[in-house]
Amino acid sequence: MAGQCLYFLRPSFLRKQSSSADASFSEKSSPAKPRTEYLDGVRGAASLIVFSLHWNHVHFPSVNSGWGYKDKTSLWLLPFVRLTYSGAAMVAVFFVVSGFVLLHRFVQRMDRHKYPELLAGLSSITFRRAIRLCLPAFASSLMAYVCADLGIISAPNKVDGKPFEHGLTAYLEFLDLETNPWNWNADFFGFYNPQL
Repeated sequence: MAGQCLYFLRPSFLRKQSSSADASFSEKSSPAKPRTEYLDGVRGAASLIVFSLHWNHVHFPSVNSGWGYKDKTSLWLLPFVRLTYSGAAMVAVFFVVSGFVLLHRFVQRMDRHKYPELLAGLSSITFRRAIRLCLPAFASSLMAYVCADLGIISAPNKVDGKPFEHGLTAYLEFLDLETNPWNWNADFFGFYNPQL
């Protein structure tokens, strides 16, 4: 019993498959694609818009406000036009669609009583999710630091109304603050990507 529990807690990419399992897998046709596959495209488009906002909000602060705010009347700030590039709206779209897609798969497995697949999927998502979320955010913040260091993008003098001086010390302090799991009072803002 304990061995079976440990087997299902182990991520799928760390499991050894027997040759008979490999043979049966090769004989089967490719698995049917989920009916929610089209939603991956929606998630991808939303994440691309959020990514562009993170890179543009410092140099183009008007993307953070709507039409009519402080007498701004650009056509780009109209509500439906702004939805195409507004990161705040796309964050909501991404999380709602992601929540549905992830939950839908596990609810289907529960409904069909496919408990081994359910437990394998839950353990896999538990272990891999942190790596999949943290590594791209770290790479993105490192890219912002390197681009600012090389002069490709200019670092602002102030971030969130506070004086800001770009440098390795500032970047390491940012990483220390944002990756500290024991400090829940940290401000999640900054030049090196506020999504961390």
